[in-house]
Amino acid sequence: MKYLLVIITTFLAFQAFAELTTNLASNSCDRAINSGVATSSGTVSNNDQVVNQAIPVGVPLSMLVWNIQKAKNQNWPQVYSEITVGSDFVVLQEGVDTESVCGLLDSDLNWSFANSWTSRKGVRNGVMTGSKVKPYKELMVESPKREFNFFTPKVSLFQYYNIEDSNESLLLVNVHILNFNLINAFKDHIRQITDIVREHKGPLMIVGDFNTWHRWKKQFLDEEFATFGIQEKKFKRYEWLLELDHIYYRGLEESSLFAEQLVVNGSDHFPIRFNFALKLNLGQ
Repeated sequence: MKYLLVIITTFLAFQAFAELTTNLASNSCDRAINSGVATSSGTVSNNDQVVNQAIPVGVPLSMLVWNIQKAKNQNWPQVYSEITVGSDFVVLQEGVDTESVCGLLDSDLNWSFANSWTSRKGVRNGVMTGSKVKPYKELMVESPKREFNFFTPKVSLFQYYNIEDSNESLLLVNVHILNFNLINAFKDHIRQITDIVREHKGPLMIVGDFNTWHRWKKQFLDEEFATFGIQEKKFKRYEWLLELDHIYYRGLEESSLFAEQLVVNGSDHFPIRFNFALKLNLGQ
C-alpha cells in the first residue's frame, strides 16, 4: 500500500507539473463573474449593495460540489449542464477562466472566483462558487505552504450569507487542500481554515477537495473539525481507492440532509449532490 501511494503521488506530481506549461486559451471570466475576482491572499469583498438577499430557513436547498479537473474532459460541458440544473449553490475546484468554462456558468447564479495561480498563458486557476443568494462578505485565503513547498499554492474561498429573520449568517467555505506535502503542511492548512471558522458562531458548510488520500489526513481532519462541532455528511462512494472530496457541516436540519455521489464521466472526480436546509431554530 505504501509503494502504491508513492507511485500515485509521483504520477500526480508529473501531471501537475505538466499543467503549468499546458497551452490553454487566455479568456477572462469577468463577464460571468458577478461577485468579483479575489486575486490576492486575504482579499476581502464586502457587498454593501446586497439588500433583501438572504438564505431561507427550513427550505430545502441543493448544492453541487465538484473538482472539474480544469474542464479537460471532453464530456465536461454536457455533464455540467445536466447535473447543475436546479442547484442553489455550485461549488467547483480546479476551476479555470477559459471560455469553455465561463460560457457555461449559469447567469442566474452570483459567481465568485478565487485565483490560486495563473498559467504562463494567463489562464487563472482556482476555486469557483455560484449561488442564487449573493454573499454579503467574501474572503480568499491562500494556503500557508505550496505544493512540494515551492510549486503552486492552494486557495480557499469563504463566503458569508444573510439568513432570513436571523442575526446569524451562513458561512460556506470552498476548499482545495494541499496535496503533495507532509502531514505538518496538511495540518497547517486545515488549522488555517479553522482559525477563521472559530470566529463564526452560525451554521456553516466546508466542502470540496480535501486530498485525504491517507487515513492520517482524514483522521486529523475529523478530529480538528469536531472541536468546532463540525461533522461530515456520509454518502455511498464509487471511487476506486481514493476518497478525496467531502461535505462537512454544522447548524443544518438533520432530517433534511441527503448526499450522493454522481457517477458521471466529466472529470477525474465524481461530483457530489448535497441537499440541506437551515435549522428552524437557529442557535439551539
